[in-house]
Amino acid sequence: MSTSGREVIFTPLAGARSDSAVCCYLLELEGCTLLLDCGWGADFNPEELASLAEAAPRVDAVLLSHADLAHVGALPYARARLGLRAPVYATIPVVKMAQMTLYDAHASAARHRNPMATAEDAMLFSLDDVHVALGAATELVFAQLTQLPGGVTISPHAAGHTIGGCVWRIAVGAEDILYAPEYNHQRERHLPAGSIEKIFLDKPSLLIAPARNALVAAEKAAAKSLTDYVTAALARGGDVMLPSDAAGRSLELVAVLEAHWRLHRELRGVPVVLLQAQAFNTIEFAKSEIEWMGDEAL
Repeated sequence: MSTSGREVIFTPLAGARSDSAVCCYLLELEGCTLLLDCGWGADFNPEELASLAEAAPRVDAVLLSHADLAHVGALPYARARLGLRAPVYATIPVVKMAQMTLYDAHASAARHRNPMATAEDAMLFSLDDVHVALGAATELVFAQLTQLPGGVTISPHAAGHTIGGCVWRIAVGAEDILYAPEYNHQRERHLPAGSIEKIFLDKPSLLIAPARNALVAAEKAAAKSLTDYVTAALARGGDVMLPSDAAGRSLELVAVLEAHWRLHRELRGVPVVLLQAQAFNTIEFAKSEIEWMGDEAL
């Protein structure tokens, strides 16, 4: 595509035209090639990364928007095996929570594939690969401007949805591009509303956003449906298991349940447990990032 006389090439490497939540896209501007997220499916199938392998060596910068597997899952593997050497940019919480997500995925995959195997034997990337991929990442705060090759300027803006999750604003010349793979314009239990509506006032020349969740129920309605279901199941003497990610939406899930527990005394004897390999570290990191959360998280 071409806007304002400047060529912009957008290529989905994974996730587009499918039900997959994986985000991995290539944005080519004059003088600069950006990798927008570096996600992978939970089955870690190397065949899904063929397009990424071809593009990785010519990437100038990687922009991470959220800390779940759908946005960061392939990063350690791409750095270790696919020749991705570009610098990584993300907000401070996304870097920290991405580490928790990948550490947990490493441990979980080892147990699932072969309980007798070491983690390194079972996974396609090691813990050292995670450290290398994220250890040198440039950590940004919201609205911080950073200059890249080719006169490209990037800045992250609050997206809601996950702690530190961002909408990327990419500017070059007269072009103003927004990359918004996941966002929430409503306030949540642990996060303030995203700032995408304020950014739209400047009328960007190009918006990159999904339509996958267009028909999903509003967060408040979904939260009430969840707590009603949980309460009914416990009242019948049952237990409730809620599969979730390691360090992304799981924080909102915990916040919703704890708020519901405070309002219903009959539930206070029932424990709420976050059960995953990095559960303790995830909560501790979240406690150190209160300034990125909403007032209700205090």
